[in-house]
Amino acid sequence: MQILAHRGLIAFPENSPEALKSALQGGFGIELDVHRTQDRHVVVTHDRNLSRLYGVNLDVTEQTLQKIAELGLVKNHPIAALKEVLELFKQHAKPETLLAVQIKDSTEEKIAELVVQAFESFSRANPGFNIYSRALVFDPTKEVARQLRQLQPKLKIAMSVGEDELFTQHECRSKYPSVYAMADLADFPHYDFVWADEWQGSLLSAGFVKKCHDLGKKVFVVSPELHVSTSPAHPLANDMKAKKQLWKNLKEWSADGICTDHPNECKEAIS
Repeated sequence: MQILAHRGLIAFPENSPEALKSALQGGFGIELDVHRTQDRHVVVTHDRNLSRLYGVNLDVTEQTLQKIAELGLVKNHPIAALKEVLELFKQHAKPETLLAVQIKDSTEEKIAELVVQAFESFSRANPGFNIYSRALVFDPTKEVARQLRQLQPKLKIAMSVGEDELFTQHECRSKYPSVYAMADLADFPHYDFVWADEWQGSLLSAGFVKKCHDLGKKVFVVSPELHVSTSPAHPLANDMKAKKQLWKNLKEWSADGICTDHPNECKEAIS
């Protein structure tokens, strides 16, 4: 079961080159988030507005890559471009590890096109490194997934799936438009993996994993702590003992991967 470090190792600033590099050197895959800049670059940051990370009211989509880079250097928390992280991944990833990229705001103009351009540019510059066998883009809306598949059929796509009882409801669907009930994807062909995004503890089971595998889809799981502050919050978010048991279960159920803030603890638990 592949372990992906959520935004890199938490000993370093989230999504920073240091966090991602350290995770890769530890033998883990990496999960990261991207937004576009005003000058059409794709940068690695979870938040569109940087007030949480920097205490400044700065919208990354309204700034140039140079301006954002200057801010990162000043604050000792560099914000890398996706193209830089792809190079970092090539240099430090183990042969079996993966890269998972989340397009944080699929309504941003041309973001899907820009992500594909970054992958294509890297692929042309590194013909001996098959990035398309090592990377996936997850959590797009159906519309963006179609666009990604049309732009680059080799790029793997993972659709986010939550509990039926939540994501067949209008309130959750409108708040989280890229998370679907499994039934919503029954006739949707433009994806390769399921990104299993459990919110209230009622999605994950051996039967769910088998159902996805029977459909020909690999299953990557969001660990409960990633929903510690969402609404609803996951009931196991702060319960390490219960999470360790869930990780063991997922391995027994043959889940293909898990995205977690605690990759080292997860590795120990499933060893």
